[in-house]
Amino acid sequence: MRAADSRVLEWGPWSQPVEFGTYPPREGGSTAAFVSMVMLGTLTCALIFLYLFYRFVGVPIPRVKDKVNNDYLTDDEIIWEKFTPAAGKGDIEEIFSVEEVEESTAKV
Repeated sequence: MRAADSRVLEWGPWSQPVEFGTYPPREGGSTAAFVSMVMLGTLTCALIFLYLFYRFVGVPIPRVKDKVNNDYLTDDEIIWEKFTPAAGKGDIEEIFSVEEVEESTAKV
């Protein structure tokens, strides 16, 4: 270090060098810790973002039914006999039955 008088602008002699910190210096200690923390934070944020995107925005993709390994928990088939529409939601149908009637030849 060197000092000077601001009125005369004459610099003093250099002082003895002083070293701060630990000796011998560790190589990459703080830098490696910082980089690993940034990578861990980035990975954690990405996983949280992907989970939230899949949970709230993602649309499930229909899968082909596996006939070899029958998974009874994911039965996507609809049994139409058990399907009944709510009141007022179904189509109104009128059914007519037609029979052929032959003319009788016997006189009454």
